[in-house]
Amino acid sequence: LAVETLLRAGHREVVFVLPFTDYWTHDRLAGARQAIRDAGLPERALRLEPAAPPPYARLRARTERIYHDPGYEAGRRMFRRYAGRVGIATVNDMTAFGLLEAAAEKGYRAGEDFDLIGFDDDPRSRHEG
Repeated sequence: LAVETLLRAGHREVVFVLPFTDYWTHDRLAGARQAIRDAGLPERALRLEPAAPPPYARLRARTERIYHDPGYEAGRRMFRRYAGRVGIATVNDMTAFGLLEAAAEKGYRAGEDFDLIGFDDDPRSRHEG
């Protein structure tokens, strides 16, 4: 539904931010890909960020002693490469929060410079303004 919403908003390309993989992330990615197919768009209309996400267990083992937000790191990389208004779907709300932090550092604002949809209904995602 997240990708469908971005497509209905006029985006013809969507970035799916998936900074790690786990047993539950595969279904979300499959749903994003299906939304692209259902819209009649080519597969390349869905960009995965990063292109080859590591398994969560490996990411956690590498960063266990240091605070590390994979959504923030993915956002920092992404905002270095993408220009112009883009539709972004994240694998979960925590990733979206990290991405928002990275965007703010670059002076970008959700709803103005990019559209963003997270996933999971974290209560903080209901904040407006």
